[in-house]
Amino acid sequence: MAGWLVACFWSIHWSARTNWSSAFFVALSLVTLCMCGRRFWQSWRLLGIKIALTLNTFETLSREQLFREHSDPSKMWLGTGHVWTVEHAQRLYDLQKFDVRALYPRNWVLKLFSNQTREQVERNVGASWLQAVAFQEGPVFVPTESLELHCILFGATGSGKSTMLKLMIAQAIYRGDVVIVVDGKGGKDIERGMELDCKRAGRGDAFIKFHPAFPESSVRFDGLFNWHKLTEISSRVTELIASEDETFKNFGWWALNIVTTGLVDVASRPNLMKLREYI
Repeated sequence: MAGWLVACFWSIHWSARTNWSSAFFVALSLVTLCMCGRRFWQSWRLLGIKIALTLNTFETLSREQLFREHSDPSKMWLGTGHVWTVEHAQRLYDLQKFDVRALYPRNWVLKLFSNQTREQVERNVGASWLQAVAFQEGPVFVPTESLELHCILFGATGSGKSTMLKLMIAQAIYRGDVVIVVDGKGGKDIERGMELDCKRAGRGDAFIKFHPAFPESSVRFDGLFNWHKLTEISSRVTELIASEDETFKNFGWWALNIVTTGLVDVASRPNLMKLREYI
């Protein structure tokens, strides 16, 4: 690029000293200027690729932006990315042949474009250069009909599994779907996010929380309300008994079955409080 730039100035200089209207020098100046611009674009693109090898930043999107920009009910937005093809796999294979850190730009270039240094890049969690195998990215969508099957998310701690889950839940709520979340860890962020999304979608009364440890904020659930056979009531209760001795569980089942039979005979619906009282 520097050589073409020098040639461009040289041709302009001699064109001005001899005859500015000289067709030869004018043509030479245009050619060298075009070649200089082409090399500049190639250098800029290469610099962008090298900087992309070091980027490990997070993009944020508000809920208002999410549902304003990605409100198509037939598709679910998963974020910004690209579809992996054979070309991307080949680039990744080539990158793994040598030390990627040798391609990092100098510190003053990193500070100028990404506000970080090579040392900070090397301390980042994850391989940021994975994102550099694609020169162009765009929104990634999945048809909602494809989500009728099973789906599983893999990732290390802090890689964004919960964030992806909250993103999928939020879009499902705005579509008007019924969302049931069973959270074994009891994460408060997913719970608060669902409640907020229900309110913003105009379905504030649709949010229901069930947690036996917090009855003051939980809905009530009667596990004995619906049944087909009378023996199901005794079986459900005895399944909660943590005992390796089947004799004790069988005796409990027999006693509960007698009480439930008596309650049904006198037209009284069995529940845990009545079972406890009569046992």
